[in-house]
Order: sequence, then structure tokens, then C-alpha cells
Amino acid sequence: MLKQKLKLKWIVIVAIAAILIFMPKIVDWLFSIYVCDFTALTVVNAHDVIGYVGAVFGGLCALVAVAIAVRQFSIEKCPIIIPQNKIIYYYQNFDRKYAFQDTPDMEKQPPNFSPQILQYFVLENASNSPAIAFDIVIRYHNGEWYRSICNLIGGAPDEILNSSFEDDKYFNQGVFNANSTRKLVIPINVEYITKGISYRLYEPTAAPKCKAGRWDHFLRKTHKIAEIRICSQDVLGKLRTDSYDMQIGITDCMDKPVYEISFTFVSKKK
Repeated sequence: MLKQKLKLKWIVIVAIAAILIFMPKIVDWLFSIYVCDFTALTVVNAHDVIGYVGAVFGGLCALVAVAIAVRQFSIEKCPIIIPQNKIIYYYQNFDRKYAFQDTPDMEKQPPNFSPQILQYFVLENASNSPAIAFDIVIRYHNGEWYRSICNLIGGAPDEILNSSFEDDKYFNQGVFNANSTRKLVIPINVEYITKGISYRLYEPTAAPKCKAGRWDHFLRKTHKIAEIRICSQDVLGKLRTDSYDMQIGITDCMDKPVYEISFTFVSKKK
């Protein structure tokens, strides 16, 4: 396939070179054939036609150059907001009072009513241009993605965690400076999803064989739980929308009483 593409490329190059080299002869031959007065050399000289073709070709090249310059300028002024991948840890013994942790060094169960430190997703503006305004919407497909995962591992534990999974909307987030980061507190719906799946994987009343079968769905696998859409406006007033799939992976830290939970963001094609 690659050889065919290279061969076709050289054929096109040779054809273009041949046309450019023999253009004067081609024009001379065309105008040597009398069809009407307009095509006769006494009315339109061959060198005039060549000059005209050159002027048109030069004009087209100038337009292409301007278009490329304008496009490049527009790209350079466009903010690129990317959610960074995230790893958090969650205590295996399911209980609402236990929060996400940012370290796996948990030797024992956290004390009751211990301070709960909020965990964040980090957004990065990876461009050299600021966003003068941006909005964030996190979609959960009414919980269908979450429940399809739970169907693989014993069903959704709605008796423990229940949510309508309405979209989380963060409008009017202000200016996002170039080459900087912003924090977004992990939404409660993402907590519900993560804790619900973690409960099914740990479920104390489930048989060991059953739990082993559930874990098979998470061994070196990730699952989509949500979609994050970021709408930003550049300094020229142009709007840009980027969408990412939020995928979750869970690993049992055998030497610690916690699960390692990884959030991966995958860009969606426009």
C-alpha cells in the first residue's frame, strides 16, 4: 500500500513537471488550430496566454498563502482545554463517610468523621492563547453507561446509591489563562458511579467466585462512564467545542486496603 502511494506521488510530480515544461508548446499547438477568430494567434498571442496563465497561477498561490496565514493565526489564537488523567484511591469497605484519597498509603481504616479532602479533576489550557470564556458540561446518558457496567458485575446498587444522573453543567467559568490549569471538583455523580461499582466489586455478601468473575471485567480494561464537553471562546470571539470520553479503570491494591481508580479522558472525533 505504501509503495503504491509513493509510486502515485512520483507519477503526479512527473506529470506536473511535464505540463509546466511543455506548456508553451501546448499553447502554441492549440492556437495553431483555427476554430474561430478568438483562438487565432492574430487575435490572442501565445505569450499573452502564457502570461495570463502565470498571473492567474500567481494570484491563486497568493490567495492560498493568505488563507494559510489566516488559518494559522486563527489556530494560534485558539485555546486548547484538555482534562488531565487522574488517579485516586478509595477504601474497599464501602461506606458513604469514606472519601476519595490521593495516596495509596492507607495502612488501616480511616477514623470515623475524619476530614474529607475534596478531590479534583485538573483542566489544562495547553495553548498560548487564553479562553476569554468557557463552559463545561458532563453528560451521564441518564446513567445508562453506568448501569450497563453494573449489569456486568451484579447490577446497580440503587438501594445504596441512587441518582437521576442529570447532566452536570458549569457555565460562565470566566477567563482561562494560556498555559495554565484549573481545578474542577469531582462531581457527586462521578462519586456515585465510582462508589457503586466499587461496592459491587467488593460486596461482602457475594461469593468469592462471583467476585472473581466481576473483577474479570476490570482486568486491564476501562469503561466509559461519562462524557465531558468543553466550550471555549477565543480572543477573536470564535467558539470551539471539544468532547472527551471519561473512562474508568479500577485496580485492587493487594498490599493496601484500597482500590486504585484511574480516570482516563479520550478525545472524541469531531
